[in-house]
Amino acid sequence: MNVLVLGAGYAGVNAYYALRGKATLITDSSTFKFYTAYLRNLLRVTPYISKLPKGAVIERINDLDLKGKWIIVGGRKVQADKMVIALGCRRPRLDQLLRELRSSNRPSLGVEYNYDEYIAIQALLYLRQRGLEVKYCGSPLSWLGEEVSKVVDDSLSEVGVRVGESCEFQLTAPEPHELIGRFLSPGPSLEVEPGVYVAGDLLEGPKLGELAMRMGTVAGLNASGRAKVLKPIFINILDFGKFGLHIRSDVPWGGTYVSVKKSPIRRLMKRFIEKYYLWRKGRMGILSFL
Repeated sequence: MNVLVLGAGYAGVNAYYALRGKATLITDSSTFKFYTAYLRNLLRVTPYISKLPKGAVIERINDLDLKGKWIIVGGRKVQADKMVIALGCRRPRLDQLLRELRSSNRPSLGVEYNYDEYIAIQALLYLRQRGLEVKYCGSPLSWLGEEVSKVVDDSLSEVGVRVGESCEFQLTAPEPHELIGRFLSPGPSLEVEPGVYVAGDLLEGPKLGELAMRMGTVAGLNASGRAKVLKPIFINILDFGKFGLHIRSDVPWGGTYVSVKKSPIRRLMKRFIEKYYLWRKGRMGILSFL
């Protein structure tokens, strides 16, 4: 059986691992990039690139058909029996934005897409740890539940991050991959066509590495014939310098579960995670149980 995994970000590599290597991983990138660690470069130089899983095929995908289960690469058509589409989203201005924030003396930042608020908050927290006066324009993650919102709001005040309006910089909304053209909303099996599964930032909702990894694992297991369903949950650690906030919530998907844990240990957990995923080449492994 010819199974193709398209994309080698958080979702793609974990789909490939779930398929136990019995698939072809195709990507136009020669490395795995861990963007959680990438963002930390606002504070200090932090490694964020590792090698791809062994056997990855580095080629640009020129076209694809979900119903027909085929792709065009290198001028040739490749037919698949099953596919996992994990091509992610586009953020064409992200690198420029981070450069501008790094060079600003009093950076202020908002978002176009509410689900990106956690990214903007963490970016400003790193800049605050450099001693800069920073301002955040947005809600304190109110879409994750009232408990989360209150703790985040109080914690921002505690470390001196101002909350206001009219920010100088804005994190623009993510864009769907050009070969798909829209964000998708599959069911809990992540199947969009018979034998075709989607995972990661290509889906509607929060664009979050931890969530994308879980999606990739579920999609890969389903493509291998082991029936699984996704139980989406937002899990993220915000580093406030003195402490970390470990946030869990399924509220964006209609649930009621909310957990916020605050301690210096949570900040250290974030540092461990940054190193773990580079060492493991993106494999979620034991961290799926955290």
